[in-house]
Amino acid sequence: MANRYFIRRVFAYLIDFIFVSIVFAFMTVALNSIFDVQFIAPELYKSTTCVPEQIVSADRMQELLPTSAGQVHHQSICRTTNMGLTTHYTVVLNRSGITDNGNASTTIEYLADESGKQIIAYSMEPFLVLLAPLLFAGLITMRGKTFGKQVLGLVIFDRHLEKPKLLAALKREYLKALFFVLGGLFGIYGMFQNSSENLDQLAENLNSFVASIGGAGFWLLMGFGLALLLAFFWYTFGSFIRWRGRTYWDNWSNFDVGTNDDLLELSKARERNGY
Repeated sequence: MANRYFIRRVFAYLIDFIFVSIVFAFMTVALNSIFDVQFIAPELYKSTTCVPEQIVSADRMQELLPTSAGQVHHQSICRTTNMGLTTHYTVVLNRSGITDNGNASTTIEYLADESGKQIIAYSMEPFLVLLAPLLFAGLITMRGKTFGKQVLGLVIFDRHLEKPKLLAALKREYLKALFFVLGGLFGIYGMFQNSSENLDQLAENLNSFVASIGGAGFWLLMGFGLALLLAFFWYTFGSFIRWRGRTYWDNWSNFDVGTNDDLLELSKARERNGY
């Protein structure tokens, strides 16, 4: 297969991302109409407005975020609308000012209702990255293409020049989204973990993290995070940076991506060679 279709494939991924985000946004609206708990649509597009407002008393703020000389407290409540479909509120409690280590700012954020009372709400984004590969694998199995590839005139086929089987398509799509899936799993864990924590626990966790900055454990965590970021960059974008017509997940799944004309040409070549 010729080393072409780079631009088409990049834009196909972008279209697929927009498509699945819209699907999950409308799914979020449906879930909110069924369940009492609030679900938050993906952040493909959002608008946020924050206004200063005292949610907790000054004594309570000092208890949660103790200040030293030169530091002050700020409180606000933010109204965010995602994709014009779902609205949620976030309370922001902030401590900022000059310390011995320079200018510093520490923030606690939690989901709340319109009055600022802490609530349980779940973002759909971790579920999106876990379920999107399943959706794309189904489309590839049934149609040989995702929505984005259809718009850009591309098809996916296996070494037999046929539409991929479901298991093979699942392998390809979950390998393609490997780091996003891992992030989604951690995101779901963190989301459910945070939803069970009250304001005191959130403040305790934050203050413990701030106290650990500069220690051996902190730098070890930063080093691990940097290594993970580099691995993500190589895995996700490496095959596009050094483009050879196929991505890593194409090679591992033994798939090709081309046009219908390519598929017809390859079929004729096989017939001429007696395959």
